[in-house]
Amino acid sequence: MTEESGREQAVALALQTEEAHMEARRGALYDAEGMLEQARARLSELTLAVDRHQGRSGYCREQIEDTERRRAELGGEEEELRARVAPLDGELADRREDEVRLRTRLSQAEEEARRAEETAQSAAGRERREEDDQEAAREAQVVLLGRLAALQNARSSVAGNAERAAADLVKLAAELEETERDRARVESLRAEARGREESAEHLLAHLGAERQVAAERGAGARRQAAGHEREADALQSERDGLAGRQASLEEIVATHAAYDEGARALLARPAGIEVQGAVADTVETDSAHERAVEAFLGERLQAVLVVDGQQALQGVRFLEESGAGRAALLLLDAPRTAEDPRLAEIARREPLVRGRLSERYRVTGPHAAAIRAALPDALVVDRLEDALAVARAHGPLPCVTLAGETFDGAVAEGGRGGTGLLAPRREIREATARLAELERLLKQAHARVEADAAAARAAEDEAAILAERIHAAEKELVAVRHDLTAADEEAARLRRKAAVLDAERSQAEQERGRAAVRLAELEAALRAAEAERESGTARLASLGAAVAAARAATESAQAASSEARSVLAGLRERAAAVEADRCRLEDDRRELEARIAAGASRAAELVRRGEELAAERAASERLLALALADRDRLGGDTAAAEDRVREIRNELEGREQALKERRREHGMLRDALAELEVARARTGSDLDHLVRDCQQTAGTGAAEAAARLSDEDRAAEGSALEGRVQELREKLDRMGPVNVLAVEQARELEERHRFLTVQRQDLVDSIAEMDRAIKSIDRTSKERFREAFQVINRHFGEIFKQLFGGGTAGLSLLDEEDILESGIDVMAQPPGKRLQNVMLLSGGEKALTAISLLFAIFQYKPSPFCILDEVDAPLDDANIGRFVRMLEGLKDQTQFVLITHSRKTMEIADQLYGVTMEEPGVSKLVSVRFS
Repeated sequence: MTEESGREQAVALALQTEEAHMEARRGALYDAEGMLEQARARLSELTLAVDRHQGRSGYCREQIEDTERRRAELGGEEEELRARVAPLDGELADRREDEVRLRTRLSQAEEEARRAEETAQSAAGRERREEDDQEAAREAQVVLLGRLAALQNARSSVAGNAERAAADLVKLAAELEETERDRARVESLRAEARGREESAEHLLAHLGAERQVAAERGAGARRQAAGHEREADALQSERDGLAGRQASLEEIVATHAAYDEGARALLARPAGIEVQGAVADTVETDSAHERAVEAFLGERLQAVLVVDGQQALQGVRFLEESGAGRAALLLLDAPRTAEDPRLAEIARREPLVRGRLSERYRVTGPHAAAIRAALPDALVVDRLEDALAVARAHGPLPCVTLAGETFDGAVAEGGRGGTGLLAPRREIREATARLAELERLLKQAHARVEADAAAARAAEDEAAILAERIHAAEKELVAVRHDLTAADEEAARLRRKAAVLDAERSQAEQERGRAAVRLAELEAALRAAEAERESGTARLASLGAAVAAARAATESAQAASSEARSVLAGLRERAAAVEADRCRLEDDRRELEARIAAGASRAAELVRRGEELAAERAASERLLALALADRDRLGGDTAAAEDRVREIRNELEGREQALKERRREHGMLRDALAELEVARARTGSDLDHLVRDCQQTAGTGAAEAAARLSDEDRAAEGSALEGRVQELREKLDRMGPVNVLAVEQARELEERHRFLTVQRQDLVDSIAEMDRAIKSIDRTSKERFREAFQVINRHFGEIFKQLFGGGTAGLSLLDEEDILESGIDVMAQPPGKRLQNVMLLSGGEKALTAISLLFAIFQYKPSPFCILDEVDAPLDDANIGRFVRMLEGLKDQTQFVLITHSRKTMEIADQLYGVTMEEPGVSKLVSVRFS
């Protein structure tokens, strides 16, 4: 027993030692794996560094080759430029010599032109003085001639006035006599006109009263006619509606639309079947009993009438073959069913019964007797309760209520619905009767309308005749009043004429006296003026000769001056051309020197760049060699580390197997020791053995373990429990040793989880912040866009009206929901045209619309400058004028650069630049500043 216990303890100690060695080797394995991971990471970095250095070295090689190629190109270009310098210097020297020679000749020509100009100005001064003297003498002579002519005219006028005054005196005396006779005649006409005026006013008042009576009588007749016409219109509308309703009902009846499909198929009269119609076509009843008849007869109303059984058989076979449905057929030659005599007796005696149903409808047509005999009969009552009472009192009898409820034997039917086969026919009959009545009423209404209209026309004709008479009387009164007014005016005119004639006679006598005195004065003045005219004529002749001599001298001097100016202008033009050519050559030479210097600078830069690239390439290749060496060395270290890890893993696997053997051996020893304990204390130490075994196996006390046992465990056998224990032990062995690093690993994973959670939260917060920023930007952009769009749209409409002289224009968004991505539609309506898209306008209208939109944008947010390239090309003069006025209003806040061929547009420019070509292929810029 002691030996077995010692062996068990030794095995347990060896097991603990082995587990400690295992833990130490696992730690070494973890260290080796960590070093292996570091080596692999370093190896990856070195691989990336090798690839990077190789790429950089290749890039430097390509750049060095490109640099060498560009240096060769620059060398060739520099040689070409240096070859062009010498010819350019020679040409420049020639131009400078030409310029010096032309400037010398230009100085001489300027001196000659100055002297010629002075001579011409002196001659012109002498000519102006001679001409001034001549003009003064001519003006004096003209004044004298004018005075002479005025004196002659005055003499003629005064003589004529004297003659006219004498003639006027004779004429005025005759006119005064005639005026007195006219005044007497006008007075008699005035008296006659007043009498005619009074009689016309009396007649006009009488005719006005009669016309008022006739007009009132005609208005009353018109009102009565209008009332009767409205009544006729109402009757007409009712007749038209009723006629339409009748046509619809007749169509329903004719087509048997309310019938079942089989009945309609037979009523279509197929070949070989003689159909006489349907039962419903022959039955008539009033509206009060219509529902009762339809409810009781039911499907029998749709029965198709045939002459005999053979036709009925053909009809049934037709329905079966065609599949048109079912239908009932009534044989007109079938035996008649005897009536129930009880129905007539009960209808007479029973107070709840209104009568028999057969008495409430009529059957028409040639087969009325056969149809009536084939239809069943029933008692008509008011309510279904009455029908039940009649059945209790007299036994089962067929009854029907006015509402369409039926009771027959033990079956009662009621509720809404029904075929409605009789209603259309009843409505047709009612409509026919109502239409006849409406026709009669309509004829009466039209007759009343015609009578009232005739009375109104008669009254209106009478009023019209009276109006014509009133108009004639008014015209007569107006004529009389006009004659009276004319007579008054004529009398006043004659009075004024008499006064004027008296005044004219006195004036004529005075003028005749003044004319005699004035004639004597004018004769003396004429003699003096004639002597002065002769002396002035002689002086003008001498001044004319002097002016001719001065003008000849001036023309000669001006010709010489013009020739000198022409020569000077030619020399100046040639000097300017030579100077411009010399400046151009100097610019070309400076440009060549600058290009040569730039080429040399670029070549030096390329040399430096090549040296830098070579140094960089050498450094890259050196770093590449180092990286390759490090990678090779680290590859060996990595392989050694991998071998070390594999060795430790293999060792651990071997130790695991040995450890499992020791554990199994330890278990066997413990089992053997337990058996020995049981064998030694079998009789009295079972409980102690169980306690120890429970303590060693389950790690708990026996009492506690016993308390945990269930009833099932207590009922189980010992061998079964031992098998269960052995199974649990084997499961523990398969689970392997406890991982002592699990807590540390769990802690590391938890820290990493917290780190990743924080990083994720940062990303989520950043995304949310970015979304808020985007939404804020979108909101601000939409607000600014909407504000700008509204302002520009308003300015666009106003400017469009100014440029077109009217019309309307506007902007509209194609997508109101997403205004930032929406397109804009431009609508324009020039004066006299309809609103349309801007693409449908003419060229000039498109240009003005585009200008309106551009200026509307400038009014919202002016631009510092704006270039307009021939925007006025498609415009006429009137539109160009409006465009120019609009430009003048905007040029204070925006500098406009215009390219144009229009003179009107050029007139508003502050500075004008023109391009001209005096020589082929050589353009010149000409500028003019107006301010």
